[in-house]
Amino acid sequence: MIYILSAIFLWSSLAIIIRVSGAPVHSLIFYSCLISSAITGLALTGSRYRSEMPKGKAYLPFLILGPLSLMNTFSFFYAYRNTTIANAILTHYTAPLFVAFLAPLLVRERLTGRILLSVAVATLGLWVLLGLSPGRFAGMLTAGDRETLGTLAGLFSGFAYALLVIVSRVFARSAHPLVMTFFQNIVIVFLLLPFAGILKVPPPPLWTVAIM
Repeated sequence: MIYILSAIFLWSSLAIIIRVSGAPVHSLIFYSCLISSAITGLALTGSRYRSEMPKGKAYLPFLILGPLSLMNTFSFFYAYRNTTIANAILTHYTAPLFVAFLAPLLVRERLTGRILLSVAVATLGLWVLLGLSPGRFAGMLTAGDRETLGTLAGLFSGFAYALLVIVSRVFARSAHPLVMTFFQNIVIVFLLLPFAGILKVPPPPLWTVAIM
């Protein structure tokens, strides 16, 4: 539970860094993942973790973590830049609602009445916190303004996060978290490398990358 709460705190506090840095979203993701993959890759060369690395084609399933994480992170950071921090975080944490319905389909978990009740209460609470009526939400969808795009990006990040959680849980049964993190970050670096080159994106401020 402490690990979960720490992860939520760390992930949610990124909003201030993203807003203050003023750097493009893909630049923040690219350079932070580049440094992270270098650090985790160096750690994995040590004798303690060397045996944890998958052999041969066994590493291929881990490559799915990168695209899922990129969809999650990019849409979440985009929401931070285009809507309020509260809206971005609240919509992102619709992930448990998506997990409740996706887990029975993807990993055969049971969908019980208690889970359905929890989802209903959580959904109602989300609507209240966001201050959105169904009519206003429908109006936002047709408006297509910046606030709407940010809110929709937050919802999409919640969906992507749900997929990432489910896939990571499957891998976590047999893989070390450091191995999963390494493959996740290195794939993101390769996916964003063409954009970093084409757009000639300068690195964000050093303090931003260091904190991230």
